Amino acid sequence: MILDFIKKMFRKETPSATREKPVNFQIDDKIQVHKDEKVPKIWKGRIHAVTEETFSVDIPELMGEFPFPFREQADMQVSYSLEDREAVFTSTVLKIAWKHKPPLIMLTYPTTVEWREVKKRQHLRVPTDIPARVTPDRDGAGSEMIRISDMSSTGLSFLSKNPYPKEEILHIKILILEFPMEIMGKVMRAEKLEERSRKEEHNFDIGVQFIDLNEFQKDYIAEYVAKLQRRRGF
Repeated sequence: MILDFIKKMFRKETPSATREKPVNFQIDDKIQVHKDEKVPKIWKGRIHAVTEETFSVDIPELMGEFPFPFREQADMQVSYSLEDREAVFTSTVLKIAWKHKPPLIMLTYPTTVEWREVKKRQHLRVPTDIPARVTPDRDGAGSEMIRISDMSSTGLSFLSKNPYPKEEILHIKILILEFPMEIMGKVMRAEKLEERSRKEEHNFDIGVQFIDLNEFQKDYIAEYVAKLQRRRGF
C-alpha cells in the first residue's frame, strides 16, 4: 500500500516538470545584463547556448571590466529582446567559464518574466568620414579603400572609383579600433556623379544595405550609430 502511494505521488509530479517556459531563447539573440539597482551600468551581448534548465551568455563588453562585476551563485538582472517586446527577469549565475574569451556566463532559466513593449528604432543616417575597405564578393575582386559618407543602423553610403552594380555583395571592413568586425552589404544605389578634374576622384555614389547580420552585430551597429549621433549633437 505504501509503495502504491509513493508511485501515485511521483505520477502527480511529472506534469509540472514539463511546464511551458515563460520565454524561449534562441542562440545569437541579443541580451542585456546588469548587476543591480546600485550598479545600473548595462552590458550587451548574445545568447551563446541553451539547455532545458540553463542558458549561457557571451558578453564581449565585460572583457574590459576589472574587477569582474559578477560572481557565481549571485543574481544577475537580465533583459532579452524579441521583436517589439523585451523580457525582464532575474537569474542566478551558476558558473563562469573563465577560459573562454570573453568569459561565458551560465545562468538559471527564469521561472517568471516581465514583458515590456519596445519602441521601434528610427534609422537616422549620420554623416561621417570613417575609413573603410570594401571588397566585392566574387573571385579575383580587388579591394578599395574608401571613406564612409554616412551611416545608419541598416546601411551606409560612400564615394567610389568603381561603378558597383546594384545587388552586388560587398565585404566591408571599417578601419577603426572601436568597430572590430567585418560586415556584408548589398548595393542598393550606384549613381554616377559629375566628372571631376582629376581621374583619381571618386565619381560614384554607392548606397549599401547591411545583410546577414546576427542580433549581436545589429545591436552593436545601432549602438555605434547612436554614439556618432551624440558626437555630432543630433
